Amino acid sequence: MGAFNFTWGFRRNSDLTVTVPAMTNHFQQLGAPTIAGTDLGDAMLLIKYRFYRRDSLRGTTQASFTIGPKIPTGRTNLTGANRAPLPASLQPGSGSTDLLAAANWTYTGLFNVKRLVADESFNALLRSQGTQATRLGSRLESRSSLS
Repeated sequence: MGAFNFTWGFRRNSDLTVTVPAMTNHFQQLGAPTIAGTDLGDAMLLIKYRFYRRDSLRGTTQASFTIGPKIPTGRTNLTGANRAPLPASLQPGSGSTDLLAAANWTYTGLFNVKRLVADESFNALLRSQGTQATRLGSRLESRSSLS
């Protein structure tokens, strides 16, 4: 999966991001023709606001939040060789309008090492019902990293 990503920093602490994924699916089943294809998926329109930034001799600390919708722009009507609709998991689009909310924190200069960065992010994706009456369920995740 790849994505077309456009980010515009319209203010010093604010960004607008539009992301449109390019989805590739390959489904092979014994005794049936292989189903494969690439198409555009659902677009996301996100606004990010950095509400905290502190620079010091050791490094920089930043915190931000992001919020925005995932819009059902991807196709949901693909069919197989027998003209039956493909399962929702093989469609490039979900058919649902969802909401993404995230909080992010970054600290540069951890342990007085200028290039050592600590990151933490909390993401919530609140999903609605999608194509073929599919409910994928909402997602809550936390990611930490040192780099």
